[in-house]
Amino acid sequence: MSGFVGKPSSELACWYRPLPQGNNGGEGVQWQQKILCEPLLGYGLKRGGYQCRCRPGYRLPFYQPGPFQGELIERATEAEYLAKFHCEPIGRPFAQRTARYAKAYFAEDRAGLVNDRNASYLRQPWYRMVKERWSASPASRLTKFATRMRVRGDKMGTYSMKYDHFPMQYHAPVATDGYWTAPYYNCDGHIKEWVLTYAVPFFGLDSLREELEFQGVVTVTVPLPELDLNQCPADISVANAFKNSDQCDPRSSYCVPILGRRFEIGGYKCECKPGYEYPYNDPVNYFDGQILESEWEKMVLGRLSKFSALKCRLVGAALRIYLGFFMRLFLVLSIASIFM
Repeated sequence: MSGFVGKPSSELACWYRPLPQGNNGGEGVQWQQKILCEPLLGYGLKRGGYQCRCRPGYRLPFYQPGPFQGELIERATEAEYLAKFHCEPIGRPFAQRTARYAKAYFAEDRAGLVNDRNASYLRQPWYRMVKERWSASPASRLTKFATRMRVRGDKMGTYSMKYDHFPMQYHAPVATDGYWTAPYYNCDGHIKEWVLTYAVPFFGLDSLREELEFQGVVTVTVPLPELDLNQCPADISVANAFKNSDQCDPRSSYCVPILGRRFEIGGYKCECKPGYEYPYNDPVNYFDGQILESEWEKMVLGRLSKFSALKCRLVGAALRIYLGFFMRLFLVLSIASIFM
């Protein structure tokens, strides 16, 4: 059996906890503007069966790895509650949702900032690099797409008909045509942290409406801590500075990425290859990358470590060990019986 108080998601159990004395409700209003809470099933009638996220325009503090957990909120003292459980305002990015799950977006047109020395995107390295690469004869290097577009045949939409141009063909870049920047610290007031920028060009017809020409770029800037670090082996052509840096035993196991651990080492697991098995009686049947990285560091520093024991063993190895033990025991007993 499970249950939760039937309130809208924005008024869930984040409001169960009494607010500090004497704040006349102002703190609650601020929380409601910054926080969105949602239920977690499986808690029954216990308090704390919820988690709280930041609303658009706010972000978690740097020390908070994920949503605020209701259990921790309920157990916190008044001082901890005021110091730790809050969302920080952020500057608007160039495009963002105005509300959670909203279909509309807020977008800022940067074209009018060309004459602003600090804000002009024309001076950015990613813009210059993409423009330099795609200014000459872009059509010959772009991918050709075809869309079979159909439109309503009448105002009620009872049947469809082919669009005037069927199929509609056009040239456009694909994901590999974009440009990734090196990590850099963004201090322009929008996202003040280490980021990566992905820039991809867009095109339009020239003044004679005959040839495609480069007309600008579309960029996405991603905070570095939000990316997953992939340490598993990859082909030499894959642009990943962290590939082949896992600590899996290559003879008996292989590396599988674990998504969601963000930009931290150990975001993988080592699963046993065919012919090998996990040697321990655990709830899982693989070695966690974070444990491997920790034990590897201990071994490098000369401290007590179990790194050498974190390997898969041959299938049936345990049976052979037991059989060998009993055979030696039988041999010893047989020899002892001869001299008795």
